[in-house]
Amino acid sequence: MNNIIVVAELVNPPSETFAFRSLTLCLKVFCQKNILLEVEQEQKDIYYSYIKRFGAHDYLDQMVTPEEFEYGVRIDYEFRFAPSIVVDRITLNNYREICGNCLM
Repeated sequence: MNNIIVVAELVNPPSETFAFRSLTLCLKVFCQKNILLEVEQEQKDIYYSYIKRFGAHDYLDQMVTPEEFEYGVRIDYEFRFAPSIVVDRITLNNYREICGNCLM
């Protein structure tokens, strides 16, 4: 599995922008994964503007919609599809654990 799919809601607070950027850096650069942000079509511009303001877009490969059914490890706030890593937020306290789980 080469894709890591992050559900867009996990970019929002209480997630930490620096932790999100660190997670995507780790997975993209050191683990050679494709980082996809799953977002509704009508919200793509809003999310892109938001994450660009904080430099959190640097390691994203693509923004995809749920209808595209990309396969890979999902980082989500609820279990929807396997394989998934379920977290309520991405913070400096849990991003290393999330990164490690993506590699299993």
